[in-house]
Amino acid sequence: MRQFYLAFSILDAARSELSCPYYYLLMHVCNECARGFYQQKAIDSQWNTRNL
Repeated sequence: MRQFYLAFSILDAARSELSCPYYYLLMHVCNECARGFYQQKAIDSQWNTRNL
């Protein structure tokens, strides 16, 4: 839970388009800019968790 807060500390960072497995994978991306890129790409391209 703490890792999630540290990775997504902005209130609206967790979006309803993605489920928990996506955020679990995104938490392991250290670069905040890269994490935002992959989050948006997963939403726009409708990636599954394997593609992410």
